[in-house]
Amino acid sequence: MLKFNPKQEVGFTLLELILIAAVIIALGSIAMVKYSKLPEKARSAEAYAALATIVSAENAYKVDDPNRAYTSNISMLDIDPPASSNFSFTVNSAGSDAAYVTAIGNANTTNSYGMCIKSAKQNNCVGGTGSSCDPGCP
Repeated sequence: MLKFNPKQEVGFTLLELILIAAVIIALGSIAMVKYSKLPEKARSAEAYAALATIVSAENAYKVDDPNRAYTSNISMLDIDPPASSNFSFTVNSAGSDAAYVTAIGNANTTNSYGMCIKSAKQNNCVGGTGSSCDPGCP
C-alpha cells in the first residue's frame, strides 16, 4: 500500500517541462505551415467561382445568337459583374473560339487564374500582380 508522505515535493521536473514546451512548439509550427496556405486557397476558390460564372454567362450570351462572338464587356452579360478586392476580371480574345477569362491578382494575391470560355479549361499562373494568364485555349 502506498502512503502519502507530506514532506515529499510534488511537481514537474525541468526535463518534463522542456519536453512539453518542445511538443507545443512543434505542433504550433505544423499548424502555422498548414495555415499559411489557406488564404491563397480561399482566393483561388474565389477566382475560379467568379471565372465559372463569367464563362457560363459568355456561353449563354453566345447561345442566344450563334453568329455572335463572345463579348469582352462583362457588363453586357446577364450577370452582376464579380466584385472582388483580390482580382480584376477580363475577357481576352473575345472575337475568337480561343477566348478566355482571366482573374488578375491585385496586391495581396500571389497568383492569377485563367479559364477558357469554350472548354472551361483552367490554368493557375504563378506570377502575382499584373501578369496575364493564358490557359492555352484550343
